[in-house]
Amino acid sequence: MDAAAWKEYLKLLNSLSGTLEKLTELERSKTAAVSRGDLGGVEECMKQEQVHSMTLRGLDQKRDKLLARLDLTRAPLR
Repeated sequence: MDAAAWKEYLKLLNSLSGTLEKLTELERSKTAAVSRGDLGGVEECMKQEQVHSMTLRGLDQKRDKLLARLDLTRAPLR
């Protein structure tokens, strides 16, 4: 068993969780900006969403590599 890979995987899951929490808060901010008619605020939120989307993409690629390293590429999530 590769303990280092498992630790890295848990760290990745924590990063994923944090990024998703940030996106959730960003979505709330964007909704509020839309409600106020704040176009600049909406645009700023959309820029931040793009940054977080790229972060998610990177985390997903890391996750794929870690799952392969842990020999879990075909393991179901449940």
